[in-house]
Amino acid sequence: MKSVSIRNGYWFYFEVDGLDIAAHGSAYSGLEIVYINDNPVSEKRNLFSTNGTHVFQHQGKEYKVIFETTSILRGELICKLYIDGKSYAEQTKAYVESSAKGAKTFLKSFLTFVVIGGGVGFLVGYLARIFAG
Repeated sequence: MKSVSIRNGYWFYFEVDGLDIAAHGSAYSGLEIVYINDNPVSEKRNLFSTNGTHVFQHQGKEYKVIFETTSILRGELICKLYIDGKSYAEQTKAYVESSAKGAKTFLKSFLTFVVIGGGVGFLVGYLARIFAG
């Protein structure tokens, strides 16, 4: 199952000693949330950086989750999990897969957003001109 989309963002899942750790990064608002067993343990909005770090304690252990953008063009993000300072696991997800099919899907979505955004912008400008005078 692909767990990356503009609407749903990026989801990463880890299982550690019977705990379910999920990390979510919004694709457009910059909100990052880390959950343990469906309960949020760390949350921050990251609008101006390509990296985000979340450090928290749970059951006497220190956990660190790092979001790292590796390709802005492909929308590629790595999520790394550290436990007590040691690397435990990492996952990489990308909005655009490296295959030609993934590139076509991205281009189609991007052009759809551009056309809709341009149309809405034109309509708002036109209406503002009419009502302004």
